[in-house]
Amino acid sequence: MALYFPLCGFSMRRFLLFLVCFCLLHLSSCYLHPALGQGPWKDDDSNDPLNNLLGVLALIPPSARGTLDLTFGSGGYISLDPSGASRDDFCDYLLQSGDGSFLTGGTYDSGSSPDFTLFRLTPTGTLDTSFGNSGLASVDLSGGPDLGLSASFDFFGNIYMVGEAGGLGVAYFDANGNPIYSFSGNSYFVDSIGEGGVRIFPNIDGSFVVAATQMIVESTDFMVVRYLSDGSLDTSFGSGGTGAADFSSEDYLNTAVRRDSGGYLLAGSTYAGPSGYIVAIAAFDSSGNLDASFSGDGLFTLDLGMDDNIYALYPLFGGGLLAAGYSDDDILLIRLNADGSLDSSFGNGGYVTIDIAGDIDDAQTIVVQWDGRIILGGDAMVSGIQQFVLVRFNTDGSLDTSFGSNGIVTADLPAGGFDFQLGGLVLQPDGKVVLSGTYSDSSNADCLVARYE
Repeated sequence: MALYFPLCGFSMRRFLLFLVCFCLLHLSSCYLHPALGQGPWKDDDSNDPLNNLLGVLALIPPSARGTLDLTFGSGGYISLDPSGASRDDFCDYLLQSGDGSFLTGGTYDSGSSPDFTLFRLTPTGTLDTSFGNSGLASVDLSGGPDLGLSASFDFFGNIYMVGEAGGLGVAYFDANGNPIYSFSGNSYFVDSIGEGGVRIFPNIDGSFVVAATQMIVESTDFMVVRYLSDGSLDTSFGSGGTGAADFSSEDYLNTAVRRDSGGYLLAGSTYAGPSGYIVAIAAFDSSGNLDASFSGDGLFTLDLGMDDNIYALYPLFGGGLLAAGYSDDDILLIRLNADGSLDSSFGNGGYVTIDIAGDIDDAQTIVVQWDGRIILGGDAMVSGIQQFVLVRFNTDGSLDTSFGSNGIVTADLPAGGFDFQLGGLVLQPDGKVVLSGTYSDSSNADCLVARYE
């Protein structure tokens, strides 16, 4: 059985030291296959180098310029519409496995109600019909609307999904898309402890941590919760199995990553009165308690004067952090030091904003190349159509004008005036960028996966 390495609780520094030694012994080729999770490729945002090292280590060829790779799918992309023309399908994440195949999905309308769903694609962008039921695996958790928001591979290549199902919903599949009945005879469970999980982090002992929104009376908070392998709460974690971060009465969680220390970073926005919503990032240690070494109390906020929000995180080697989202309808990228302070050497005193086309823009994902250059994936309103956008930055926060058009790539895929919402991003070892998301018009929404070189 193949053993994967999401590096849960394992020292990043020790692992990278081992990898450097390995590379010196094998100079001909030194790519690390994905550690399988939503990290720098999605993530899922997501973007968790403790689950995924590929984005950090990928070697980008000098010829990479942000053009559609016509060898992928059909003309550079593949569209997925399993539920038919009159129903909606959404792709909210993208993972890549060690054999180069891709996993995407989120929500599939089965006809009776939306369900959690997974698709697997071959490395060349075709549907892998050996997975699940002709390329698709799905599960109905609640009998009502179930919204799959994220997925992650465990150490053995099995797949956890997490999302909203009338509560915090978790489902478990094997590597071939078949259900694993680990939770009291079921392959899934729904916990009313949270309103919905946005990220899931498997551990090698079978336990797993979910980042979710906690609702107490009329207040919403960031929350981490740890479950044992059978789906029961691990009461040794945090306070009775959970840890919470309370910025204000209205805290909205969008993303989370695992830290090199084994702790967790959660991000989104919090309501700050006249300023509207501002950036909010919480740091937890590996035991589920707020980490006071980050920003003094474990809670970081940033008010840039208008509505601000974070959708993606990417921990940097050495303890720093990249965070991306939007500020005043422009793309926002922030870099923090390990102690939670703004890195003043980056951009404009620690952050940079980019206006794509004079309308609404946001960043949903982050990947980082081997040379430190940063690629954001997101959405931008261009000529009245919401298109996907890729933006590449140099290490100091300036635009890399060698990429796309002055550092920016936008595209309306598929052609026809559809709106596009980015779901995930993967950086391949050869430097190609793969993205997934949802395109829609007034009557239908379907999934799309595209590759750029």
